[in-house]
Amino acid sequence: MTLAHCLVDELAAMRRLMELLDEEANQLAKAEVDGDALVHLAESKQQQLERLGALSSERRELMGGEAVSSPERALEVVRVDGCEAEWQELLKVAEQVSNHNHGNGRMIQLRMEQNQRLLNMISEARGRALYNRRGEAGRGESRLNLKA
Repeated sequence: MTLAHCLVDELAAMRRLMELLDEEANQLAKAEVDGDALVHLAESKQQQLERLGALSSERRELMGGEAVSSPERALEVVRVDGCEAEWQELLKVAEQVSNHNHGNGRMIQLRMEQNQRLLNMISEARGRALYNRRGEAGRGESRLNLKA
């Protein structure tokens, strides 16, 4: 495989990862999150990251391995091989993917914090813990009479 072909493949894989991150963001933005969909997305993201890792290793090898120790040196190599445009696009998309992934992580963190605040409010309103550390309902006398 040539360096140009490797960069094109890596760029396609990076764009697919961006699509998965978009899907994840859409799921996280819903009022009711579909856990099964998020699990499927996490698995797909992992597969894509593994593919990107393999392509990245191949690219580094094609670029001369350890000889490409700086961004300036990498730019020299891609210029010589005539694939500077693909390299610049890959760098741009990689930064976008990183930012998007960070944003999704922040959304997950905010949801977790919100859920914890809600559980704390319920617990305080009740005067005792409703759920234990495993998420199981606490035992005790209920104040709610369900008989008609």
